[in-house]
Amino acid sequence: MIGDIFRQEREKKQLTLKDVESETNIRTLYLDAIEKGNYKTIRGEVYLKGFIRTYAKYLGLDQDEMLNKYYAERQPAEQPAAGVPNVAPDRTPQAITTETVPQKPAVSLDQRIKYRRKKRNFSNIVFGGIIIIIIIACAAYFIFSSFSTPTSPNPVPANPSSQTTAAPPTASPVEKTSGVHINAVFNDKCWVDVTIDGKTVFSKTVDKGSSFNWDGQKDITMTLGNAGAAKVTFNGKSIDNLGAVGAVVTKKFADNKVEDIKK
Repeated sequence: MIGDIFRQEREKKQLTLKDVESETNIRTLYLDAIEKGNYKTIRGEVYLKGFIRTYAKYLGLDQDEMLNKYYAERQPAEQPAAGVPNVAPDRTPQAITTETVPQKPAVSLDQRIKYRRKKRNFSNIVFGGIIIIIIIACAAYFIFSSFSTPTSPNPVPANPSSQTTAAPPTASPVEKTSGVHINAVFNDKCWVDVTIDGKTVFSKTVDKGSSFNWDGQKDITMTLGNAGAAKVTFNGKSIDNLGAVGAVVTKKFADNKVEDIKK
């Protein structure tokens, strides 16, 4: 059966019916019918013979030989009479065949097959290249992340013997306060007289809750009419027991010392 010949030749060339359809413009339905011998699927003897010729030419088979094999498969009445040459006359109107099955520029079947294979190989190469790029990008990301991870601020030296022991931090020396600085807070009324570096700068009665600051270069002398009402801080240090409530005392503040002055 010619259908077997067509199918075997097509499969030998690794072609599908869709491949043949795209090149010959013969529908897959009709190609399948020819290969299976279902000729009634194709309406019209003229079209059927045209399809057989076109299909045979595309596969590189002899067109007249395939038509003769087709005639042999038909009823005896349709076979060529005795004495007539084996090649049956082509009763297919050439004009109809040409219009029904448009012919493309002559290109060998081997060239078409090679072109398809190159096209598939190119697609595979492109796809493989994309996969490789993705893999490289992922690997680069993880490598970069590992290098950018912060390390310990105090790495262990390679040679422990060369490690130097840091000296323990020493307490910063207390800066010696220059001059004389007094802060006085009063929890009751008190008469106050203040002399700074030999000059009287303050002399009056202050009320409860009053607070004052005095600064001198050498010394400050303070007289309190109610010593128990005053709380004095001298150069940042609280001075206790200036005197009893109601007592009148005179104190001299100099060189970080407090001295009683008797008048």
